Amino acid sequence: MAFLAPSLADASFKNVAEEAWHIDGHWNCRVRNFQEKVLAWNANHFGNIFHRKRRLLARIEDCLAFVGRVTLAKSVLAALPTYTMQTMLLPTSICNKLEGMQRDVIWNSGNQRGWHSIAWEVIRKPLQHGGLGFKSLHDFNKALLMKIGWGLLNEPNAYWVQVLKNSNLGWNVQLLRSYLTEEVVLEILGYPHLQDGYGDDKFVWGGRRVEKLVRWCFPDVGWIKINVDGSVKSTSNHVGCGGVLRDHNGIWLGGFSFNIGSSSVLMAERRGIILALHIAWERGLLKVWIESDSLAAMDLINKGEFLKHPYAYVLNQINSWKSKPWELKFSHIVKECNSVADFLANKAHSMPLGLHMWVNPPWDCNNFLLGDRLSVFHCHSSLL
Repeated sequence: MAFLAPSLADASFKNVAEEAWHIDGHWNCRVRNFQEKVLAWNANHFGNIFHRKRRLLARIEDCLAFVGRVTLAKSVLAALPTYTMQTMLLPTSICNKLEGMQRDVIWNSGNQRGWHSIAWEVIRKPLQHGGLGFKSLHDFNKALLMKIGWGLLNEPNAYWVQVLKNSNLGWNVQLLRSYLTEEVVLEILGYPHLQDGYGDDKFVWGGRRVEKLVRWCFPDVGWIKINVDGSVKSTSNHVGCGGVLRDHNGIWLGGFSFNIGSSSVLMAERRGIILALHIAWERGLLKVWIESDSLAAMDLINKGEFLKHPYAYVLNQINSWKSKPWELKFSHIVKECNSVADFLANKAHSMPLGLHMWVNPPWDCNNFLLGDRLSVFHCHSSLL
């Protein structure tokens, strides 16, 4: 289920999300509850449009002939949602429901349901092509938003443009567009900006590209290192995670692959970390070093500042493990040096749903293990 930035910015939508997720139960139960809450919010949020239309129809539709009903549906009903359409992209289901009300006005008489003797696709054609000139509300909605976008691009000094640019969910859109493609920028704008408590925005990339040699590092004597990674299949959005336990000599102590199902790769990374901590605790390990190539996850865990994060409930689980009587440390590792965990995470896609433990390493993983034990260097490219 996808949401637009205006929906995420709505104060009532935030309450819906919090109420839906803060329930006891399995992940799938929370997802279903969230979907049901959003559908109900969607209907309530746009219900005023339908209410105004029904009230108008109840007053006058019985008094109109066919020509009058066409004029009513075309000139009045189509205009009611125009204001809302200029500010946000309505869900397709809402547009379809509005068009359904227009069809009912044209063909029905009072409480009697009439025959729809002409296809709606024909009625929507222009007058010169044999139709009645009805607009596709979804296309009309997009055209109105494109008009706003055109004004943003061609009237940069207008007051309304300055207001929008300075309040676009906190994101510096101009700065994002100077470094990222439009597709990536739109994806970023679909997430709410964290306004307070996280400091000023700053670049974490940019400048010239440099290359350096990197390798997997051995833990100190007495410590166990667990490398974890997440993986996603772009064609199906199925995710998995994997991890490997090794001692100070780089000897394999065990591993796991977890086929999670449909989720995000960010969730897979965090689930992998939680699973690694659980396995380490069950084995009675007292000094554990967790490494992941998710820099964002490692920063959040080490700082402990994630009250406003979308995955705060998962990060809180990780934080609770830190209070147990053992020594833990978390660090970031570049992807080139996390090849064993990456292999096990990808292996999860070919396995049934659920957790799979590896007592011995898969035969096609031995080359990656040997490379780490021999301290083979890899070339890592980064931006300064």
